[in-house]
Amino acid sequence: MQSEYDVIIAGGSFAGLAVASRLRGNVLVLDHDPIGGHRRSACGTFMSVPETLGLEEAIVDAKEQALIHAPGVPAFELEEQLCTL
Repeated sequence: MQSEYDVIIAGGSFAGLAVASRLRGNVLVLDHDPIGGHRRSACGTFMSVPETLGLEEAIVDAKEQALIHAPGVPAFELEEQLCTL
């Protein structure tokens, strides 16, 4: 059976799952381990996550734009800031 996806995300870490949770359409998340079955590094997420958890002092950096490293794809504004923890 062949499926079509609007977006395919490589990596089910916090960042991959955070992005997938914000997307609409048919989203596929690929990872070498079952989602939730392996400890992940909390390297990046949407700003609301550490704010909701009271972890603002753990924020190292925040970005208002995303950049996809592909020829001809410009940076785009995010609906919510992404931050590095």
